[in-house]
Amino acid sequence: MVTAGRAVRASRAAAAVGVALAGALAGATPARAVATLNSGTGPGSVTVTVTNSGAFGSGYGIYDASDAVYDRVGGAGQGGTTYGSTVYLGFLDGGTRINLGQRQAELLGSGPNAAQSRFSEGSLGFVLLQELGALVIDGARAGSVLTQTYTITNAGAEGVDFELVRFLDGDLNFNGGAGREDDGGGRYLAADGTEILFETDTAVGTSQSDTFVGIANEGGTSTGFDVLDYSTLGGNLDQGRALEGRVAGDGPDADQFIDQGNGYDTSLALGRAFTLAAGQSATFTTRTFFGTAAAAAVQQPPSGAVPEPATWATMLVGLGAAGAAMRRRQRTAVRFA
Repeated sequence: MVTAGRAVRASRAAAAVGVALAGALAGATPARAVATLNSGTGPGSVTVTVTNSGAFGSGYGIYDASDAVYDRVGGAGQGGTTYGSTVYLGFLDGGTRINLGQRQAELLGSGPNAAQSRFSEGSLGFVLLQELGALVIDGARAGSVLTQTYTITNAGAEGVDFELVRFLDGDLNFNGGAGREDDGGGRYLAADGTEILFETDTAVGTSQSDTFVGIANEGGTSTGFDVLDYSTLGGNLDQGRALEGRVAGDGPDADQFIDQGNGYDTSLALGRAFTLAAGQSATFTTRTFFGTAAAAAVQQPPSGAVPEPATWATMLVGLGAAGAAMRRRQRTAVRFA
């Protein structure tokens, strides 16, 4: 949703970018975008530019990323959906979290709807596969889904306990820019057990709003969730605070949906914990759903999403094997089905 408060956020974002460049990036060139991915054309399609390290959104323009522009099913045309999306890395022995979306990363290959890259943070090496495809519900196209699969390898001599937190600050723009901070959303457990956090243009108190952006994770063990206003949640993540398991704006009914009339500038966080011994690898998958349907209709993995081809499996088993495979592939064309 476009609001008068966006000017305030822009000034805060500029200050935050300055801090990030001076601190986290330590003077390095910001991570460049890997590709502009698309899931086709026409209703249900999405076009988005992602960074090598997995960030996207209009607020990440400094890193050459872009908003995820969604062509809504059933009319209303195209509109933006995302101010900022990234994954935070935190170590379970305390300290602040690291915004992985700002990290330098090497592009290994890309195509119209997929890209692969690698980067590292401390002893942890990451190989990231990003795929954008159709979201199909009950046999009909209902939107698109971005699947980001991180294969993490501990290249150090000691074990590591860490947490990955998916963060999404959505800005759906399909209600004409009402000029109010009235986004809705909440938390929903699908029939298959999938935990979905979602955001809508306007708070309606249910999971039935017809246009939404949502997130879901796989891998590791849950460390909780939060649905809060963007400034509170962003600050909590930056400072390493634990997720609270709270949906702000949910009244006495405690149904985990922002109640009608209680909307605000909504943001989402969903965490998973991992323990890796020296040399071990694990996989973390986070999905972003752009849909014109009830969020409650989504299940994971979503029917109709771009499949993860078996040919990628040998490239994602660990940095050692993956690195050698990638060096060989860099001498040839990398293709995506």
